[in-house]
Amino acid sequence: MSEGLQKWSEVGDEEAGAASKQPARRVLAPAVAIIVVACLGFAANCLVWFGLSAARQSMGKSPPPAGMDEHDRASYERGQEAAVFLDCCLVTLPTLAVYPLVLVGGIQMLRLRTRWLAITAGILAMLPCSPAFLLGLPLGVWALVVLLDPGVAAGFGRLDNASRRF
Repeated sequence: MSEGLQKWSEVGDEEAGAASKQPARRVLAPAVAIIVVACLGFAANCLVWFGLSAARQSMGKSPPPAGMDEHDRASYERGQEAAVFLDCCLVTLPTLAVYPLVLVGGIQMLRLRTRWLAITAGILAMLPCSPAFLLGLPLGVWALVVLLDPGVAAGFGRLDNASRRF
């Protein structure tokens, strides 16, 4: 009788172990996909910036409008020189703010830690901050569907509660 009970408890332990691995398996593919979107988004924005810079420099400076005095002409030329810097800021600022968060959130999703950051990464991956959002949109939705599943959410809770004890 005790052997049967022992086998039954071992089966229960195996099922509990499989259930605890279930969230890790479920988040693996979307987490890796979110990490890839973060890397592609960052790389795409760098390529766009280089392309804008090259295009701006190949166009050369446009002549100032007629009838400008010397002070206005100097301001006009400074503005043309600053245009490359402004292009850089307008293109790379979203990258500097968004894609590092997406990367960290994807890593946290992979580790089943900091669920709010993983959810934030899924949302940010869908924003049109670079051409990579074409991948980020469906993959971000996929990540959010997985993250909002109660079984996966419970997996985050188990790890967060266990780490608070130590």
